[in-house]
Amino acid sequence: GKIDTHIDVGCGNGEYLSLLNNKVKNKQLIGIDFSKISVSETLIKLKDKKKNNNSINAFQANAFDLGFISKKLNKLQINKNSNILFIFWFILHENKNDSFVNYFK
Repeated sequence: GKIDTHIDVGCGNGEYLSLLNNKVKNKQLIGIDFSKISVSETLIKLKDKKKNNNSINAFQANAFDLGFISKKLNKLQINKNSNILFIFWFILHENKNDSFVNYFK
């Protein structure tokens, strides 16, 4: 299916979203990271590259605070009938403990 919204949890400096922004059109790209600096870097990296009519957002959050993330995503007015892809690559790559096994359960 066609993906309308890409949500990168643990977006780091926004490199993945930047690459994605160059490849897709008319999508919603959202970065989430625990680090305020990472969120700032993501927004700076994507600020001047807003093209292909993509909507770009990023915010600071703990990946385990699903209630907070849900509230923030609701404010971004994501179409609940759209196809949403959550990306966890950096979180899974950087964290070697069992907490993420429980997270996905």
